[in-house]
Amino acid sequence: MRGSFRHFTLAVLLLLAVLGLLLPGESIQAQEADPAALIVGFVKDRQDQPVVDARIVLAKDDNNNPLAETTTQADGRYALVLPDEFPDTLSVHIERSHFHDYSLQLSPNEFLKLDAGETIVIPDITLQRLINPAFWVATLVFVLVLVLIATGIIHNTLAALVGVSILYGVSYLGPILSDGLFIFDFTSSMRYIDWNVIFLIMGMM
Repeated sequence: MRGSFRHFTLAVLLLLAVLGLLLPGESIQAQEADPAALIVGFVKDRQDQPVVDARIVLAKDDNNNPLAETTTQADGRYALVLPDEFPDTLSVHIERSHFHDYSLQLSPNEFLKLDAGETIVIPDITLQRLINPAFWVATLVFVLVLVLIATGIIHNTLAALVGVSILYGVSYLGPILSDGLFIFDFTSSMRYIDWNVIFLIMGMM
């Protein structure tokens, strides 16, 4: 009797082990059978430099209902993951402050590849610079800081702080009057700081 119970217990454990091995395998096979379609590409400016934090939107022609969206990474590349269902007419819209908007209509051949779950690579996209009020404000502030430093009216560090304060003030208060007055926010401005130079100067003091 005790031997029969032991055999029954071993059989149950063996059955559970087999089920545990089969269920993950079935899940993996299901995932491999139905891969997610992707749209990948690269966004740059006219100097062939990557454009960071550009908003990439996949939508219908009217662009009113985005189907998927993402942003470009530090290297200017992006990857759009398509939903399970999407219409037969798709377009990619790219938006980035200080650049003109860009739109691209996907071809029927590209749609067929996406419908089959394949990945398509969009040709490199070059965004054109936008000359708006923010550009002229930044230029005038740059000239003002140069004049203050050249004339020695105030200390160089104070002149730089005055320029940065004006840029931040225009960026945060200007959009109330016009969207074209946005220059940058605090987070994005950190990318323009060369910390190697700062640490070098601090080490020389």
